[in-house]
Amino acid sequence: MCEFLIENKCEVDALDKLQRTPLMDAAEVGCLDAVKVLLKHHANIDARDLEGYDALSYCIDFVSKKDPKFYETAKFLVENGADVNSAGKFARRTILHCAVAQGDIEFVHFLVESKNAKVNMKDNEGKTSIDYARQINNKNLIEYLESVKRDASSGS
Repeated sequence: MCEFLIENKCEVDALDKLQRTPLMDAAEVGCLDAVKVLLKHHANIDARDLEGYDALSYCIDFVSKKDPKFYETAKFLVENGADVNSAGKFARRTILHCAVAQGDIEFVHFLVESKNAKVNMKDNEGKTSIDYARQINNKNLIEYLESVKRDASSGS
């Protein structure tokens, strides 16, 4: 349907009254197929609504281990240039918080080393990604994130 609408001249970055785009709507419901189509047609991944939230912000609030579609959609957005330090609208988590909570060490490394994800960002409960690593008791993630934090504070 997305392809059909775009082919029939619907604007890929049309704005609603809150300045939300179709990409934000697709991300909010975790519809990876629609996100892929929109990005293929050059949807603005950096667009922000009236409150300053982007597509990734809408998606990451719903990331959970119970329903992987939101995590997969969030990862795809990041891999295609979304701002990794965008916080979710409600929980204020970042994709780094989510990746750590998922125990996805490979993606955590990618976020920190390739995308400059901020290790010390706090969610609405004051938790950092290190707190999430401790919560799932993942020693490898704890050690890695603490070493990143030390390096950042020493200026290395």
